[in-house]
Amino acid sequence: MGIHAQPPGHKNVIIVSDFGRIGKIGDEDDMDVIRTGVPKQEVPPKAGRFEVEFALKDQTGKTIGATGVVFNYKPGDDEAKLKALADRISAEMTPELLNAHSLFQ
Repeated sequence: MGIHAQPPGHKNVIIVSDFGRIGKIGDEDDMDVIRTGVPKQEVPPKAGRFEVEFALKDQTGKTIGATGVVFNYKPGDDEAKLKALADRISAEMTPELLNAHSLFQ
């Protein structure tokens, strides 16, 4: 899992991650999710993972970043079930986030 957000005075970067790359500037896919609010899912053909990226929202519903949730994946796994789990993670995060500033406290 990783969170993209914009620290004060910086570009949008990975601020939290369990796969490294903290400080990496958000790429076009990340920024598209932030701009549009439309989640994306990706199943690379040989990578063995399924990724869902969704807009990270604060308690008021304002988009304050993006979160990527990555699952181990093999052909035949239930993609809808994994997407539903990512949606549940998103729903559980929102009430905990007062605003963008709270990410950096």
